Amino acid sequence: MSDRQVILVFCLFLNCSVLAQIPTEQKGRSDADRSDSVITAHNKNALKQLREDVDAMISVPDWKQTSIGISIVTTDERRVLYEHDADKSFVPASVQKLFTTAAALETLGADFQFITTLYLDGVIQPNGEFEGNIIIRGSGDPSWSSLYSSSTSSEVETLVDIIDSLGIRSIRGTIIGDDDVFDNVDYGPGWGWDDLTYSYAAPVGGLNISDNSVHVTVEPPESVYDDASIKITPQTDYVRVINALRAVDSTGDTDVQPYRELRTNIIDLSGTIECKPYGSATELDIAVDNPTLFFLSACKDALVRRGIRVKGSMVDVDDWNGLINYDNIEKFSILKSKPLREIVTVINHESHNLGAEILLKTLGAHALGEGSFVKGAEAVLQWLQKQGILTAGQTIVDGSGLSRLNLCTPNQLTSLLATMSDRMYTNDFKHSLAAPGEFGTMKKRLLDTKASRSIRAKTGSMNNVSTFSGYINTRSGEQCAFAIMLNGVVNPQSMARNLQDLICMRLSSLFLLKK
Repeated sequence: MSDRQVILVFCLFLNCSVLAQIPTEQKGRSDADRSDSVITAHNKNALKQLREDVDAMISVPDWKQTSIGISIVTTDERRVLYEHDADKSFVPASVQKLFTTAAALETLGADFQFITTLYLDGVIQPNGEFEGNIIIRGSGDPSWSSLYSSSTSSEVETLVDIIDSLGIRSIRGTIIGDDDVFDNVDYGPGWGWDDLTYSYAAPVGGLNISDNSVHVTVEPPESVYDDASIKITPQTDYVRVINALRAVDSTGDTDVQPYRELRTNIIDLSGTIECKPYGSATELDIAVDNPTLFFLSACKDALVRRGIRVKGSMVDVDDWNGLINYDNIEKFSILKSKPLREIVTVINHESHNLGAEILLKTLGAHALGEGSFVKGAEAVLQWLQKQGILTAGQTIVDGSGLSRLNLCTPNQLTSLLATMSDRMYTNDFKHSLAAPGEFGTMKKRLLDTKASRSIRAKTGSMNNVSTFSGYINTRSGEQCAFAIMLNGVVNPQSMARNLQDLICMRLSSLFLLKK
């Protein structure tokens, strides 16, 4: 690192950049006293120093093998403050969620709510037996999840409360889950096969619960001769765990490898686990197959706990032989989700992949009549084009950014952010982005810096990819949209995040004089 870069980093960490301060001779003067020529000269020099400093940060040998794209513009006049390969296409990772959530807010509205409807198609006998079918019709609600401050058990108990209040003591019929608001394509194009075991790549359904996954806790055994104990949350018989772990003493390491074969709910745990007192618990979030049946299984378990016998089976509507005519069936209850503004906040703060994919398919259903990845992506692209955002070089295949087939440019991101800075749902969109110290992906980033009080952003990361995009205010009050995209990262992710943070710290110290 050169002497200039060392000095720059030192200044940034002190949050006292000397490169963009007001010239001494200008201090104490009013705006009226400053001539246009002096202001122009100062601003020109401040921007020149900014560009030189950022150029110096990204030109070190550590980043020689990495493709870096940067776009920084003011949101009011869309004045370009800095660009580097800003029209080059990059894999966005989770920054893709910015396109999805912005389009959803503008298309569906911030007050939009998902609904889950309970239908009873049958007759309650005097002895409390219900003869007929119970139908639960979903619209894709992602919020039956602890991420949304919602207790899965409480949501299910609400449905059970309704059934119980009708005096039903047993059900002689089928419990049907209608998830047909979406198509039957569970996974996005280009998702890695090795990702599908984990909850961040859970299948997308019209009925969703607990993020369509189970939490597996593996407790270390007492000795190398014992088996590790395994706990599943929520407690369910819907999945089965095969424990093939080998206990090791302190000379070994804990290395638990989960695997769920596609289209099954059998979870194989292999590898090693240190026994007590050396080892500690291993926590895993594993996706399940067929979210609809997982949802119905949770409902059936809750009914049984309440003392309501279920004598029939649980069926995905796709496997139901008859047609359901909802006009002729009594609608007993509608459960509504939190408003979309709150759902979008969780999606962007927590980088919730399932929520983003549900929004994408919902956009396809509402805008183009088909709840699919393809139509959802088409709806987002059409919305972007209507806003005047150029989509050349952009590819959208999913809503979360989990696929490496997604592509966008830094300029497309800052164009989106600038567009969303002056709209009906500006506040909802901006506050859906994470900030330092808040819950979510930026909780520990940029703390104790001046930038921490002026930035809201979305992070994105996957193997060899690190992206960062959002809003930041300069020291002189300009709101800027920024996008910093790194592809082909061979350094640790921590180095990529440090580079992004340093650029944002430098930008927050920029001071431009106003006429």
